[in-house]
Amino acid sequence: MHSLKTNPARSSRTRLALKLGTLAVVSLGGLLAGDAHATNPCAAINPATCNFTIGNFQVTDFSFTGFTPTASDVISYTLSGNDLQPQLTFVPGRTDPISGSISYKITLTGGYTFATAQANITGNNGTFFTSTTSSGLATAASSTGGAGSTVGFNTGLTEQFFSQSFTAEPSGALVANSLGTIYSIIPGEVSETPGPLPILGAGAAFGFSRRLRHRIKVAA
Repeated sequence: MHSLKTNPARSSRTRLALKLGTLAVVSLGGLLAGDAHATNPCAAINPATCNFTIGNFQVTDFSFTGFTPTASDVISYTLSGNDLQPQLTFVPGRTDPISGSISYKITLTGGYTFATAQANITGNNGTFFTSTTSSGLATAASSTGGAGSTVGFNTGLTEQFFSQSFTAEPSGALVANSLGTIYSIIPGEVSETPGPLPILGAGAAFGFSRRLRHRIKVAA
């Protein structure tokens, strides 16, 4: 019987090739860079089915205003570290202008709080604008193409309702690959409560002071 031997260099090259292949698939979809993980997209035409939990994010309550999705429009979520991008991917080949808004709720778990939001448009062919608002953002996070402005949240927020409006004017055949918002989160602050040690220390100091006064009085 012959024992199988593993070539360390070959094994390392294989792992690297697999990782590069994964990143290539991610980048082809116009998603977040890095070790990103995307859920299976759902049909935007039925947003009630588009509730996802991924990482420390729970995304629910999707709805549309002023825009009627088709069966080919999809909603997906891309997670990269502590960054999440819910995104709407439009059916390619639209020739009419589109506009409307998407609303949804994000609830954070694991003691995390919202840090920043950044509107994002990928693969656009035409003139686009998107703007994301919520009660916890000081100003709207907006973009006219690519990653737009980064806006900070008020501190300590773990749940927010968002509304993302969008408009698109075609340039030839309109190809609106996707639009979304990148949400970054950070661990929440843990409040420090004084323990019993300082109280015990104060009691010991008081007892020592009383004994010292007694000795001085006896010596006098």
